[in-house]
Amino acid sequence: MSESANDVLEKYKLDKRYKFITAMVLSGILLIFIFLLVYVAIPVAIQQVLIAIVGMILLATLDAFKRCLEEQTMYQPFTIIDNRNIENNTVYNTSYERQNLAEAASEIQELLDQLSKTYRTETQKEKIELAVEVADEVNQNSTLKSRVITALKAGGRESLKQSIKSPISNIIVAALEALLLDFSQSTADNNEQD
Repeated sequence: MSESANDVLEKYKLDKRYKFITAMVLSGILLIFIFLLVYVAIPVAIQQVLIAIVGMILLATLDAFKRCLEEQTMYQPFTIIDNRNIENNTVYNTSYERQNLAEAASEIQELLDQLSKTYRTETQKEKIELAVEVADEVNQNSTLKSRVITALKAGGRESLKQSIKSPISNIIVAALEALLLDFSQSTADNNEQD
């Protein structure tokens, strides 16, 4: 799934070459238009149009050279050191996230087993009600809530679904994602008010 460092480096080099060739072609076109302006006798109206075209090509050429010389962060390869992903100067502790996911799934499974004794799950409506109750219980437990949020933000949706041994795990994860979305929106609103 992830690209090797050599693949990323090759894409980076190819992109740099493409940008350099583009800048050089634009420079050649610019020189041709300047030559036409200086050495060819053409009417004033056409000269004015050519000057406008030269200006646009000059801007595009300068932009192409700027892009050729700037540093690209999207091609920076990531490395894994001691179970930590380091990508674009951000460190992700993958062992912590896996542990968080496992703990969250385990607690959700316990909660689901406990609630399954009081909630029936024969109809789709009953299954959804049980999933909503699980999401409410997660919302009330701040430790579990933070684990679930961390797991879902880290892209563990499918992993969380697979870790919960229940036929309604997909409904539970969807309810938890709705909880995360609601929590993220309320956090963003609180930050805007400050």
